[in-house]
This record gives sequence, structure tokens and C-alpha cells, in this order.
Amino acid sequence: MATVLWIDNDRVYLWPRVARLEAEGHQVVRAYTLSDASARLESELDRWDLVIIDVMMNVREEEEKEFPPSETDSGHRAGLVFYERWRDRLEQADIGVAVLTIRQDEGIMRDFIRAGLPEDRFRRKLDVADTRLFSEWVCGIIGRDNHVAC
Repeated sequence: MATVLWIDNDRVYLWPRVARLEAEGHQVVRAYTLSDASARLESELDRWDLVIIDVMMNVREEEEKEFPPSETDSGHRAGLVFYERWRDRLEQADIGVAVLTIRQDEGIMRDFIRAGLPEDRFRRKLDVADTRLFSEWVCGIIGRDNHVAC
């Protein structure tokens, strides 16, 4: 089964989806901050099969040097900035990437696509509210990228 790094500060949203993936045998590690996610990727890049990134992340005061509010739009685009910084290393390591957002902003999806994310890797949280559909989407990405059975 797969090992997933999920970067999202919304603990309530995460819980049922993480529980579903874990019940199916996947290991899910949650990173609630961008700096925690960066540290985990730095130290364990070869561990992950999939990284799930939330678009909107709170940028803590101690992270503002690395993720300035002017660049992240005060956190509204923090996931995009994170993806752009890590994309090449994730691709080289053959790690799949998926992006979730609560936003109904088509512009942010286009920005991710311009940054190299395939459109089918981008979902709105409300579109995958059903944990079964969410799991199927995640398993499809893992299977295509890593040939890991779900």
C-alpha cells in the first residue's frame, strides 16, 4: 500500500478521509504547516508515494521569511507556492501530487496547471466530500504514478 504526506491545516476535513485511506491499508502522515511538510520532504523524500497539498494554508509568523505573505497572498496561494518550490524534486523522485481546495476560484486551478500539475490532480474539497470517491481518486493517482495497488 501507499505512503501519503497530506499537507493541510484543516483537521476536521482531514479526519474521515485519513481514516478511510488508513482503513484501506495506506499510511497517511499529516503536516499541518508548510515548514513541517518541507522538513518531512527534506529528510524522507524517498518515503512518499503521494503528496496531497491544500491550496490555502495559514502561514505562521515564523514561516513568513520562507513563505512571505506577498508571495502567498497571505496564505490563499500558499499551496501553489509550495508546489512550485517542490515540483521538480517530487517529479524526480516519482512522487505523485494531488491538490485540494475549498475555493471555487478557477484562476487558482489554472495557476496549478500552468505550474505543471495535470488537471485531473486538482479537486475541490466539496467535489470529493464522499470518502469513497475521494479514496478512488487518490488510488487512481497512486496507481498511475507508482504502480502501487490500492
